[in-house]
Amino acid sequence: MPLKASKNKEADNQTLPTSYTFKASDNEPVVVHLVHIKKTIEHTNPVKTPTDKPIDGAHEDDLNKTITRTINVTDPEGTTKKTDQTATVYRNAVVD
Repeated sequence: MPLKASKNKEADNQTLPTSYTFKASDNEPVVVHLVHIKKTIEHTNPVKTPTDKPIDGAHEDDLNKTITRTINVTDPEGTTKKTDQTATVYRNAVVD
């Protein structure tokens, strides 16, 4: 049975095999058991791998950003007033 992998897309309503057997002529078959795990990483709790390395796209800096812009307003007399606006944006990640 051929396996199809869809890049960057979830396999909606598809039944995927739990194992796949490879067999070349004159060799013993090799059975690979497949397990699909998908986990949501909350932005408040970024996760690291067992080797303590961040998961690409799920590190704290990937999930939480603070953006600041400065607005300069100059009045007719030439006086400039600066106002900073700050926004904090966040997202959760799904690791597949």
